[in-house]
Amino acid sequence: YAFFSCSSLTSVSFESNSNLKDIERVTFVNTAISSITIPASVTLLNEHLFVGCTNLPANGVLFEAGSQWYPTGSDLDCGDVSGGAVTIPSGITRIRAFSFFKCTALTSITMAGNDIVRIEDHAFYGSGLTSVTIPSSVTDLGYSAFHDIDSLTYVQFAGTSGLKKMYTSALRH
Repeated sequence: YAFFSCSSLTSVSFESNSNLKDIERVTFVNTAISSITIPASVTLLNEHLFVGCTNLPANGVLFEAGSQWYPTGSDLDCGDVSGGAVTIPSGITRIRAFSFFKCTALTSITMAGNDIVRIEDHAFYGSGLTSVTIPSSVTDLGYSAFHDIDSLTYVQFAGTSGLKKMYTSALRH
């Protein structure tokens, strides 16, 4: 509850050599922040971090180089959405945390192949998805992976689901 409902808080910054390890649940709920860069030292992002942060846009959560969530060349995000859709190609093993955060332009996703193992924290939080089929290869659904999606009406787990962990608020509205 570090900054819970601090409605006048517009900016948060961390030193590049930060020792911060965990950002606990509801830390930034109902604040006015418009972007944030998470330090590379952080190893845990808990659920409900940005609920009610209406000023925080799609791709407003960034990660410092060296972070486990720092995007690689093969990671997709809201900028890859075309005509409301995106296809995750074969060979991709994760959908990176915050990839499609508040990406209301995303209404449809195709996860090609059967290589995705983890859908990370907040990956589709607040997106415009109307339905999703989670491949049988997925073993982990991260914190708030499909949280706060008003338009989501159907979730299907394909084939014999390999799901082993579904973290808090993975499918919460």
